[in-house]
Amino acid sequence: MIKHKLERNKQIDVELKLLKLKIKELGNEKKMNNIYIFNNCEHKWVLAREYFQYDERPNKCTICNLVRN
Repeated sequence: MIKHKLERNKQIDVELKLLKLKIKELGNEKKMNNIYIFNNCEHKWVLAREYFQYDERPNKCTICNLVRN
């Protein structure tokens, strides 16, 4: 029984490693997509009231929904 659990833990470790790698790859892809969108969108910036209550509210594009300070 213990050998089975040890083997299962090894399988879980391999799966976790693959999933972490996939998450990192998807994060990088999303980052590159956001850079492309930011550089190619014809932005229409409006004050993003939902982020802060008072001063220093960022702007949000009504087309691509990206936020900038």
